[in-house]
Amino acid sequence: MVKLEKIKMLSGEMSLNRLKERVYCSKCKQKTNHLIIYTHTEKSNNNDEIQWQEQHHVVQCAGCDTKAFVKQYGDEDTWVYRGEERVWTDVFTVYPEEPISEPLPYYWLEKKEFRNVPETINQLYLQIIDVYNKGYLLLATIGIRTIIEAICLDVGIKQGYLY
Repeated sequence: MVKLEKIKMLSGEMSLNRLKERVYCSKCKQKTNHLIIYTHTEKSNNNDEIQWQEQHHVVQCAGCDTKAFVKQYGDEDTWVYRGEERVWTDVFTVYPEEPISEPLPYYWLEKKEFRNVPETINQLYLQIIDVYNKGYLLLATIGIRTIIEAICLDVGIKQGYLY
């Protein structure tokens, strides 16, 4: 597993752990060092067939102080060869995600005009298209769920089905 290094804050009163791997910062627009504010750990039992560990971190960029979430995952299959030696590594996923550097043509969506849609739902739709075209796929997915709930509220669906 990845070892965390201790870094002393300038005040000397508080120390935070630093992620071993640099991850993307949405404000700095590059991979930077991040300090861990909080960590939640889940892992397999000793009796399980496959051993794994997953940590969810609330982190802060060491450069600009922007907050983000990082998922750190490792199991028996997350390893690479360095020379002839097999080294176990963790997979780091940062949220908000690093945008796609060059959007592929099939990722691009054109905005459509809807006449009979409430303004709040229309604004939400336009924002979802914008974040999707920028490559923030997780945020776009959350937006789709939100727009479905907004349409259900507008039509009056509280539970069940509307025929």
